[in-house]
Formats: sequence, C-alpha cells, structure tokens
Amino acid sequence: MNLMFKPNTAKQTMSLGRSFVRNSGIVGRTFASATRQSPIDLKPEEVHAEIDINLSTQYRDIENGKLNLDGRALITYYDGGNMNFKSYHTTSEWQSLQFHFHAPSEHTIDGKYYDAEMHMVFQGITHKEELAVVGILFEACEDAPKDQFLESLQLHKLAQPSSETEIAHASPGNLFDRVGSDENFHYQGSLTTPDYDECVQWFVFDKPLKVPPSQIKDMEEFWSDMNCEGCVQGNARHLQTVGSRVIHKVKHTCKGRVS
Repeated sequence: MNLMFKPNTAKQTMSLGRSFVRNSGIVGRTFASATRQSPIDLKPEEVHAEIDINLSTQYRDIENGKLNLDGRALITYYDGGNMNFKSYHTTSEWQSLQFHFHAPSEHTIDGKYYDAEMHMVFQGITHKEELAVVGILFEACEDAPKDQFLESLQLHKLAQPSSETEIAHASPGNLFDRVGSDENFHYQGSLTTPDYDECVQWFVFDKPLKVPPSQIKDMEEFWSDMNCEGCVQGNARHLQTVGSRVIHKVKHTCKGRVS
C-alpha cells in the first residue's frame, strides 16, 4: 500500500513553510504577530498537569515511500498516521501529512539541546484550519541499539544540495513505541520555517529516544556547512519567547501499528 501524501507541485514537495500552509488551505497568524512562536524551551517544573487532556496516535507502515533532501528540508510525505486529541469534553480527529527532521533539536528541555528532532505533522479533520505536530527528540548514545525506523530511511544515501532515496519499508509505529514515555509537553505555537504561521498544536515527548551516534551523524552533516535563515545551528530555528503561554503535560497513548 502506498501511504505517501501526494503534493500538487514540486515547490510544495520541498517546502515546510509558506507553500505547505498556503496549499493546505491553512491560514494562521504569521511571524508579525509574534505571540505564539516555536520552538521554545520546555521547563518541566513550570508545566501544568492536565488529567482531562490526552492524545492517542496510530500509524500504518510505509511501503515504497520516498525521503527527500533539499536544502534545509529532509522530508517524507505520509498520510498513514491518525491522531485523536481529547480536551475535556471535546474530541478532535487528525490525519498525518508528512514527517521531517531537524539537527540539532529545535525544542530544548531545561535549556538542553538534543542531537536531532523529528516532527510528525498532522492536519485537522475536525478543525481543518489547524495543524498538530508530534515531536520526538533524539539523543546520541554509544551503547544504544540501532533504531530500525531510522535505519530503514537509508540516510547515508542522501547528499546535498538535493537527492532522494527509496523507503522500501518503514514502521513509524515501532519508532513511537520505542520512545519509552507516555507524556508530552503540549502548547500552542507556530511552524518553525517561514512564514512561521501560528496555527500549530505542539506535542513534544518529555524524554529523548537514545540512538547510536552513527544514526545521527548523517543528519548533522547535511546541514553542518549551511547557514539557514533564522537558525541557531544546522536547520534548527532559534528558541522563541514563551510569553504568557501555558505549557501542559498530557498523556500520549501510541497504539502502534495498524494494518
């Protein structure tokens, strides 16, 4: 089964920001508003625990997909993920559009950057004008086992400025099962690429997934010599001010793989 989301144009295929939002029909407040920008530093001691807010996700395996590298974008279009978000007495449904990577991480926890970050992007079915992003932080650790999902992406076959590799088979569900946490930081934010539209519900796992340094090395090298606009290093945007926003801790149940 081919689970790839099919963009309308080549420009949309490689954009994580402007054309993605415009072509999706999503119009949010832009960077000029600057009231709910992302990424941010997540401080566990300042979060609010919410027992009436929870998240559940489920993912189909990828068969015969493609991973594209073009400048600051490392992305696969994928519509095999489903998400339900329950907030008090309201439940909303979401479907995945794509996943992409940043190195180093964009979000920090107590000021600490991690080696990489993956974003699984969803568009609202219930609220079509909104996006949601589930973030996984990766930490390089010498004695960590290889992650089969990252291995299946064959990152070593990619090179700047533009290239593509085939994904014969990959299981996002197995990746999310391996995170080892059922809690997310949740806050209202923005895209982290131009135009920085403020239309995103963010969910970031509170613990990193440890992987061997070799599985991070390729991503780091993609952007090591690149000066990306607005980035602190690699393709990771500078941290933004939290302001008056409230950060919640919510339960995340990953139901793993679905056939």
